[in-house]
Amino acid sequence: MCSMRNSLVTRVTSAYVLLAGTLVVFTCLVSVAFALHEGVVKVDSLLSNRRAELRDTADALAVDGRPFRDIARVIGNQQRVGLVVQVLDSKKHVVAGPATPYRHSFTLALASLFGVHPLEFAIPGGTVRITRDPERFGAELRRYVLFNTPIALVAIILAWWAGRRITLQALRPLGGVTSALKALSEGDFSAKALTALDQTEVATLVDAFNSATASVANAMGQRDRAQLDLRRFVADAGHELRTPLTVIIGYIDALRHGIVADPSDMAEILEAVNGESQRMRRIVEDLIMLAWLDHQGAHQQDVVALRDVFCGVLNAFASQDRQRIRDAGGDAIVQVDALAIQRAMRNILDNALRYSQGIVAVRIGRDGTFALLTVEDQDPGMNEDDVLMAFERFHRGRHKADIEGTGLGLAIVKTAVEASGGTVTLRSSPKDGTSVVLRIPLATSIDIHMDATLTAVAS
Repeated sequence: MCSMRNSLVTRVTSAYVLLAGTLVVFTCLVSVAFALHEGVVKVDSLLSNRRAELRDTADALAVDGRPFRDIARVIGNQQRVGLVVQVLDSKKHVVAGPATPYRHSFTLALASLFGVHPLEFAIPGGTVRITRDPERFGAELRRYVLFNTPIALVAIILAWWAGRRITLQALRPLGGVTSALKALSEGDFSAKALTALDQTEVATLVDAFNSATASVANAMGQRDRAQLDLRRFVADAGHELRTPLTVIIGYIDALRHGIVADPSDMAEILEAVNGESQRMRRIVEDLIMLAWLDHQGAHQQDVVALRDVFCGVLNAFASQDRQRIRDAGGDAIVQVDALAIQRAMRNILDNALRYSQGIVAVRIGRDGTFALLTVEDQDPGMNEDDVLMAFERFHRGRHKADIEGTGLGLAIVKTAVEASGGTVTLRSSPKDGTSVVLRIPLATSIDIHMDATLTAVAS
């Protein structure tokens, strides 16, 4: 990655230098062109004035009757710095003035390119040509180039240094991204937050990378917790099922080997085997219910009245248990998985009846957009440790081990209520009894209307 990053830095820096060099050259050319244009304008004016002066001189000499050779000699001797005066005969041969003013064709080409052209006028017997000295023009141009070349080189060097520094700073987060991705590929799923110094495309990439690694870390954390929960769940389930299986196998071996022959003892054994079988059946049913809730969640949303659910659950209890349940009134329309909430309500009431001796009060109320189902008893409640672990799977109170149960009842309650978008809370103390509150989302008027319409269509 280091070589790749250096290669990228080199390419980007080269682009900076190319751009800077192009701008410097362009600026120099524009300034040269502007300076030469201004010079050409001045030269044109100078040439025009000089032509007028020499024309007057030639005319004066011609009026005096001087021959062409004398006129040519006089005019050819009137040279000025920066100007070249030539006298040509009728055959365009130079008879006075510098014979070869253009010693360098390149200088002549540049002079012509920038508009430095000779001016001519006729005299008796020939022509006078006036032009700017191209050698002087070339010397000025060379002096300008020699002055600007070091400046251009310094500008390019500064562009290389600044471009490389800026590029390294801009691409520095990519090194962190690459290192983090390499660590991720090697199994390190912990979140690694990177920081970009400015708001650029690289900063956007870093932010996206941080979000991705945070999501991966969260997902892997959930996976690890799920695996840990699964291992603990399997261990607890194995422990809970091992006890009744051990009892059943022991009794069956006793019967098979004829150890028990008394009919009354055999009846007790069969009753014990049946009890352990029923306990195993309840554990398996609870495990299946938990697995279904974990997998399906709120599989089906029904609009139901909590009172109807409560009445249905109440009728499933024996008569002596129903007499201990006191209906404190209230009702609310909720949108839930009816089967899940029915199972949750039955487990709460079953726990309350099993672990208390007095009256169990049930009250239905509302709190904002939630319905509240409260189940309370006044018998001595749980200690603080048991309250904290109440909704854990296979947890049973330390002082309730003699009471039959699977340790999955409240775990099913919590999973079922949360699958419907609600919450469950438990408050208990040895002095004040126990209170369990289900907080379930109320059905909206639209939900109720749609449910009524679907029911009408179905009927």
